[in-house]
Amino acid sequence: MSQRFFISILLILFSTNIKAGLFVERITDNDFASVEEDITLAITGQGLVIAHRSDVATMLNRTAKDLAQQAFNMVTNMMPITPFKNQAAKTTYEHGTVIEFCSASLSALTTAADPNNILFCPFSIAVFQLLDEPNQVHVSYLRLSQFADVDNPKSMDALTRVENMLAEIVTEALD
Repeated sequence: MSQRFFISILLILFSTNIKAGLFVERITDNDFASVEEDITLAITGQGLVIAHRSDVATMLNRTAKDLAQQAFNMVTNMMPITPFKNQAAKTTYEHGTVIEFCSASLSALTTAADPNNILFCPFSIAVFQLLDEPNQVHVSYLRLSQFADVDNPKSMDALTRVENMLAEIVTEALD
């Protein structure tokens, strides 16, 4: 049993380290609309064009009820007697937007370094507020260098430049 506990602790620690390495997150107590606007202004202030704005929270909140109902219906169809009631679907976000934008020069640099880097275009920053944290707004972006081929220093450099641009945008918006 102690070996199983030790392995579980290692897995938790390992997964936490991976999570911490994949994205950068900043938290502020400003209101959601202001933070979203500040991020937008910081992006366009650098001469970048916003390609798309995804209102992920609205989509998830809208579909949560349907997905919960589908799951409930599947269970009730498999069981002659349902031991539980149809519970309201829980959602995560009060607000949540992913802002996608492009830098032609950085996109050209990253894809020239490794054609697979097209997966990171356009670049994105997420702005979200959790239902259980009404006074906090999270701003996050991927730490793209973590996805670079370690045997390709040009790709690592290009993706690090993108990270630096993302950090600059977020810093300008929040500080």
